[in-house]
Amino acid sequence: MQLSVLLVEDEPIVSRFCSLTLMQEGHSVVQVTNGREALIALEGAKFDLVITDLVMPDMDGLELIRKIRKPHPGLRIIAISGKFHGAFLKAAELLGAEATLPKPFTKENLLGVMEKIFSDNGG
Repeated sequence: MQLSVLLVEDEPIVSRFCSLTLMQEGHSVVQVTNGREALIALEGAKFDLVITDLVMPDMDGLELIRKIRKPHPGLRIIAISGKFHGAFLKAAELLGAEATLPKPFTKENLLGVMEKIFSDNGG
């Protein structure tokens, strides 16, 4: 299954790693660096998945999840974070993220979580 993925990550190394991993698997990826850019991207295109960092400038991932959950109920969300020992990951789940990944993570971690959320939800 080829997915359209919106990647919201302000760290260039993590963004590049995720993008390359996803593109090698045949997914299309749009990269943005914060929640505000993500909201603009969501206005102009349809995505199957949002992978968002939680700690970013301008608009953090928790606020982004809050703002996109109601208008995009079928959109699947994976929250990633390496800050504060993953304390925000639980909050992301409570706000509607289907899955979380603590940083650092491997290619296998990322693809495994994606496979799980799409198989669990009939996609």
